[in-house]
Amino acid sequence: NSSRFVQERFVEMAQIDIPLLVLHGDADDTTQSSMSLKMVDEIVACDGNKDVTFEGFKGAYHGLMTDVCKDDVLQVACDWMHKRNHKH
Repeated sequence: NSSRFVQERFVEMAQIDIPLLVLHGDADDTTQSSMSLKMVDEIVACDGNKDVTFEGFKGAYHGLMTDVCKDDVLQVACDWMHKRNHKH
């Protein structure tokens, strides 16, 4: 059952104890951004990793670093890393 397989992967990902940043364009026609958001919600719901962030980009496609929003994507990623670097 593919649903059970996916749920098991979410549980496994929740056990990873490092910050996770998920970036996704809402116009991605390769994978649905709703699935990435579901993955983030499921990981957090598994009582595992709590430092999981989803950032969506309106009108962006699959190749975020080559899309028109690439500067915004890079800024979000840099800000996210900078924030975590200064927690320690």
